[in-house]
Amino acid sequence: MKIKYAIFILYICFLLNASVSLCQNTIAAKKKIVIPEKIKKLSYFFTPILGYKPETNFIFGGVGIFKFNLYSDEYDKRFNRPSTVFPSLRYSLNRQFIFTLESDIYLSQGMNINIYPRYSLYPDVFYGTGAHTKTENSESYTDENYTFTSNISGIFFKKEFIGIIVDIKDHELFNLEHAKMLDTLPVAGKSGGFYTGAGLSFRHDTRDDIFYPSKGYFIKFEGVYYPDFSFNNYHFSNISLDYRHIFSLINSKNILAFQACFNMAEGITVPFYELKGIGGDSQMRGIHAKRYVDKIAYYAQVEFRRFLFWRISAVSFGGIGDVSHVFSAFRINDFKYNYGLGLRFRVLKDEKLNFRFDVGFGPDKQKGIYLEAKEAF
Repeated sequence: MKIKYAIFILYICFLLNASVSLCQNTIAAKKKIVIPEKIKKLSYFFTPILGYKPETNFIFGGVGIFKFNLYSDEYDKRFNRPSTVFPSLRYSLNRQFIFTLESDIYLSQGMNINIYPRYSLYPDVFYGTGAHTKTENSESYTDENYTFTSNISGIFFKKEFIGIIVDIKDHELFNLEHAKMLDTLPVAGKSGGFYTGAGLSFRHDTRDDIFYPSKGYFIKFEGVYYPDFSFNNYHFSNISLDYRHIFSLINSKNILAFQACFNMAEGITVPFYELKGIGGDSQMRGIHAKRYVDKIAYYAQVEFRRFLFWRISAVSFGGIGDVSHVFSAFRINDFKYNYGLGLRFRVLKDEKLNFRFDVGFGPDKQKGIYLEAKEAF
């Protein structure tokens, strides 16, 4: 067995053991646990998916949403954090297959386990790097990717969480176009490869609801280092900073949400699929998810959310951002923009958990139609 797969299996075993131990310790700490019916009730929702994105063409599939609480006493309830599991299976007309199982579990005493396994067989497009790449220079390739990311964190003070991140990824690329960039130039990552890294996370969260907040701040910092080990094909680090502020206008039916993000990849060998970009289904909707990528990416976006009637809400959004190889290369005149409209449907009667339909527009006549669970940010 290859060492990379051994590492992958050992880490999963470690994570499962840690999760079981945490649950056992939590139960052992309580002589008598009484969980009210309203708290332990499981809510769930399944829906088929039919959408369109510029990078995928039409998408078919299904999404499940499971929501439940694991609070065991009054002390736990003050954290106000429900646990969620989001399985997702998608297939596109571009023959892209993606399976994800995002789990965000809150245990007793504020312990949080976030697990994100992902498998994709993904025909994709590479435009090159930088803020001035041209559509006509694009080239196709296929990436088969296994990803397993986890963040185990504990509460620090009342609204702050500090955690440990472990990230494991394996890429295999094929169907590269002959005599184009990936085929002829020394682009890091074009041969695929395995790499694993670890890091730290910090987040400050004062939102009144994690699904559809009407007020509060969310600040998250993550840093992951992929060391120069013999089994790692790449040696680099990822740094990200996510700032959000949500507040109501006049009343809770009118909400304004603001987000600013900074992402950076730095190191000796950064594979091109780890470069930072703008665009996608949650950041600057309407721009191709990998249309502009480089070592540094920054964007800011705002969204106005308005409750209409029954379970229906509407939104309008816009954003601005860009990518660059170094800080000094950012130019305000080169910044990219996006804008769009959307509708929301509350899928759970007693929870502000929405299924969203967005139409976004970007520069150079780019556009996208997005059908997703949860808010974009």
